[in-house]
Amino acid sequence: MNELIKKYTLGATIGIACMLGLSIPAKASLYLGVEGGWDQKDTKGDWKGSKFGGGAFIGYDFRFSPNFYLGTEVAFDYLGSLDNSALNQDNEVYQLAAFVTANYRNQGMGLYLKGGYGEQYFTGDSFMSDGWSNDGTFIAGLGIEYNISPNWIAGLEYLHGFGKDTNDFIDSDGHADALSYDRAYARIKYQF
Repeated sequence: MNELIKKYTLGATIGIACMLGLSIPAKASLYLGVEGGWDQKDTKGDWKGSKFGGGAFIGYDFRFSPNFYLGTEVAFDYLGSLDNSALNQDNEVYQLAAFVTANYRNQGMGLYLKGGYGEQYFTGDSFMSDGWSNDGTFIAGLGIEYNISPNWIAGLEYLHGFGKDTNDFIDSDGHADALSYDRAYARIKYQF
């Protein structure tokens, strides 16, 4: 049931974004970029992690007025390691995420809100078999951007991942814990 809800949520988000882009006259632009910075992960139990992370993203912005944009974005990131000293385990964490963005831009500056859903992929010591998580993470955040040239945009972004209890993370006391995280990234993108 949970898997079905995730698929429909992602499908509905992409569908709404596509319908908005097709039904309202808007200037649309594709962008590609890279990001990197600090990640802090926690399961509120034995599992902890803090490390440099980074990745790449692709997105599409729809301009609805001179200053207001709505967009979609897909990102693949390395979130660093997640360690459990009590169980002597170490795992590398990757994430594939889809987002919807709302951006206000004026005179080369932009402020935006971002929300979405991400699935994590784990490798390393096996608290579960290597692979995708049982339950993903809802993500929300905000950022600021600056046009350093007509097509190049640099920015800073903060995201929080809201985890939920899963069997992916079993503490030394046998309780399931949720993976939540905070991340602060610098980003640079090229907008076509």
